[in-house]
Amino acid sequence: MESSGDLGYYWSNYILTATPKNGTGAIISRGKSLFILKRQVENSWRIACLMDNSDEESSPGL
Repeated sequence: MESSGDLGYYWSNYILTATPKNGTGAIISRGKSLFILKRQVENSWRIACLMDNSDEESSPGL
C-alpha cells in the first residue's frame, strides 16, 4: 500500500473461482483491481472506492 496523509491506494491482479450451489461447473474470473483507502478517526483504513476490471471480453450489448 502507498499512502499520503489520510489517503492510500493499492492494486492487485486476481483470480476468482465461484462454485454455484446447484453444482454446475465453477465460474472463473480474472482481472485487476484498484482500491482507494481513507484513514478513519480511530486510525484504521477503509475502502473509499474500488475499481475492478475483468480480463474477460464482455458480451455484445453490455
